[in-house]
Amino acid sequence: MERRAGREGGRYQAEICNGVGSVGFLYHEAGRGGLVNVGDFVVIDKEGKKTVVGKVADKDALIKAGYYKDKDWNEYIIIAHGNYLQQYLNGYPTIALIDEDRLADPKDPNDRKGAAREGILALQIHAGPPRVGPDKVWPKSIECQGQTGAMGDIWNIDLFPMKVAQDRTSGRHTRKLHESNERPLGEWNDYDITLDGGDLELKVNNHLQNTAAECEEVPGKICLQAEGSQKEFRNIVLIPILRDKAAK
Repeated sequence: MERRAGREGGRYQAEICNGVGSVGFLYHEAGRGGLVNVGDFVVIDKEGKKTVVGKVADKDALIKAGYYKDKDWNEYIIIAHGNYLQQYLNGYPTIALIDEDRLADPKDPNDRKGAAREGILALQIHAGPPRVGPDKVWPKSIECQGQTGAMGDIWNIDLFPMKVAQDRTSGRHTRKLHESNERPLGEWNDYDITLDGGDLELKVNNHLQNTAAECEEVPGKICLQAEGSQKEFRNIVLIPILRDKAAK
């Protein structure tokens, strides 16, 4: 995974994943989240408003042309010229962005709300074993985000079949319904995740923050993730949803 980082936190991230149709989008690590979906030309104004002003490519045409090679080497070209960013995958344009969002406060290394004009170029790989055969670092799944400030967000891993609110979705990321209602650092949060058939609900501290529908109903594991830093869990309770077979 290749990204353009700034100061002490993540910045622009050119997404690499095996999700054809999402690989090649632009993400703002530890900041504004999804910025540009595959095929789009986006302008972000000084107030942080995102507008799709055009297309650099048709996503369906990219997929048909085989713009990403699942089992072969891929060539990623990233151009960052001032506030104008472009990405190409195997010669195909995937995104373009003009980022006029306000600069982050140079005196605050944790301020990641705006555009970046400088930083380091880094290659990222998430922790885990090599991806060999069906044993993947990121299994095909629904990720109910537990990162501080992002509890209630949904991430779609490996094109998991599901329906989410399109107005809150950028790439694989579906933002929560409301502002964060997490308790201060050092205090415990209650996270209620209900999957009833294909209907998913996420509640943070008893407040509904996200939903999804028509999730693929398949057996699988329930995993708890801690990515890059300490994460503590307690009072984990699984409650089965029982149905009366005679009522069907």
